[in-house]
Amino acid sequence: MLLIVAGLYWLIALVCDMASPRLKWFVIPVLLAMTLFVFARKFTRGVKKYLDATESYAQRRIDTPALPPTFRFITHDTTLPQVISRLGPASRVVTLPCDIVMET
Repeated sequence: MLLIVAGLYWLIALVCDMASPRLKWFVIPVLLAMTLFVFARKFTRGVKKYLDATESYAQRRIDTPALPPTFRFITHDTTLPQVISRLGPASRVVTLPCDIVMET
């Protein structure tokens, strides 16, 4: 993927050189900034999805009717071991690279 992107930037620089030698010094930084912006947005959206779920759990905001029927037994008083004993172990575990300290 990186090789393809580098080749694409090389091709754009070549075309810009043909049009005007100074043009690539404007076009390439703009394209790099846009690429970094797209990757940053993609990363923050993924992290935000899990942070919202973590905050809802920490603040005990579980909307039980919105859960699928299998999970509707979960209430504010249901503990994690009770959920695991009833449903089994998690099929997917997400590890977030941050230290979140939650007060109880």
